[in-house]
Amino acid sequence: MSQKQASTTQARPQARAALAAALFATAAPAVSAPLTPQDDKISHLSVSATGTAAIIKVFQLFDDQHVVTPLARIVAGGVMAAAGIAKEANDVRRGGRKVEGDSAGDLGADATGIVLGQFLLWEF
Repeated sequence: MSQKQASTTQARPQARAALAAALFATAAPAVSAPLTPQDDKISHLSVSATGTAAIIKVFQLFDDQHVVTPLARIVAGGVMAAAGIAKEANDVRRGGRKVEGDSAGDLGADATGIVLGQFLLWEF
């Protein structure tokens, strides 16, 4: 078996574990109490940071040199931004907004989480 095949074979279980952890961390509970506006912002921030970091780590596992690439950072940021926008669009469609400007605050928390997720994996 070549070195590349061996590293790919070893990386696959790690990638699956990272993907499973990301999905588990970002999954909302089936039954939950209503969130306060502050709890909702913390939820947006933590899910965005965790999701961004997890996507970057999955890209890193499949990179030949196991480094964080700019493409991984761009894709992770884009995926999590799209997820945040889709979540807010769904909330507005369902009438879940009770406070004026709440969507903007949630999107701001999403953006902050994306930056935090990027920063956590920054190689100094």
